Amino acid sequence: MQRSKLQLGTFRTSLHECSEAANHHRDTVCRTVRESRQFPDCATSKSIDPRTGWKPISRLSRLSRLSHPSRARFAFIGILFFCAAMTGCCPHPPPATQPYYGVTEPMDSVIAAINQNNLKISSLWSELNYSATLVNRQKNSSDSISGDGAMMYMRPQSLLIHGNAALVGHVIELGSNDTEFWVKIRGENNTFNYWWGHYANLGKPGCQPIPIRPDLVLQVLGVGLYGADFLREPVPVMRFDNDHDAYVFDRMFRGADRWQTAEEIWYDRQTKRPTRVLLYGDGGRIQLQAELSNHTGVKIDGVPQAQWPIIARHFEMLAPDSGTRISFEFQGDPELQHTNDRGRKLPTPEVFERSEPDADTKVIQIDKDVANSAAMARH
Repeated sequence: MQRSKLQLGTFRTSLHECSEAANHHRDTVCRTVRESRQFPDCATSKSIDPRTGWKPISRLSRLSRLSHPSRARFAFIGILFFCAAMTGCCPHPPPATQPYYGVTEPMDSVIAAINQNNLKISSLWSELNYSATLVNRQKNSSDSISGDGAMMYMRPQSLLIHGNAALVGHVIELGSNDTEFWVKIRGENNTFNYWWGHYANLGKPGCQPIPIRPDLVLQVLGVGLYGADFLREPVPVMRFDNDHDAYVFDRMFRGADRWQTAEEIWYDRQTKRPTRVLLYGDGGRIQLQAELSNHTGVKIDGVPQAQWPIIARHFEMLAPDSGTRISFEFQGDPELQHTNDRGRKLPTPEVFERSEPDADTKVIQIDKDVANSAAMARH
């Protein structure tokens, strides 16, 4: 009896809420119909979407079908009966993933599976869509940009990302090769700011900040390899997270007086696909964190699909100290090597060579004072 009363009370509450929602919908219909009569052009628009070629059906023309009082009344009653029949239909939060306490694999077996996949990805080309919020806390300013572009990668640490924006064209470039890195961003008055430096000087006294480090973005791709010697720096250490059913790898190196974590990568237990990346600075603070999802295969001609390497397509990145956010998603079919309209295969080592910026570009060499700092320290 108590249970029946409780269900009846829940039914009445849900019916009351649905009734209120239906009343609001009915008022919206009537108000919109009145507006359609005042502005007939809005209700009878026959414009065609130039992007899709479809003729959109305007909201007013759809709702005008309910202008007759009897139709509106039947729609109102129908909504009430639907809500009454679906008592308790409001979606509930999905149940939490159950922790996994079953059998796990040893570290050498997990690393072998990761390397088997990533060894096939010696290079990569893909179109992409991106959005970014670049924060400059020194100037207390930020810039938000979005658009499309392309990405090229070649092992070991060559990366080139071009980003375009509608009506503007080229707005951002991230580049890296074995010795240098650079970031180019369109700023005020359509002029570019260009940061660059040498990997050998990163982290040294006198090295200036940079909006986003290309080498960190490169590590987020999750296509790196683990060495066979597990005692060679950076040393891999594996643990298992039961709550997230994931293998977690820390890569550590020996500092001046302690061991430090440089990188933390989460891999799904069943698929061995990377799902999360955390990159740490010398002080143990996170420099960049990323969530990886929407994994897909990279087509290799002549190879069965079951043997294609797997990569993530969607990346959400945050640099906590600066507040800079970047997200991008690969579009189309990522390729190990792409042939462009001129028959040229990409990527090649030449495309990752840093070119000197134009004369009207503001250039910031972030490590130009590193040598002076070292000289001053010796004296």
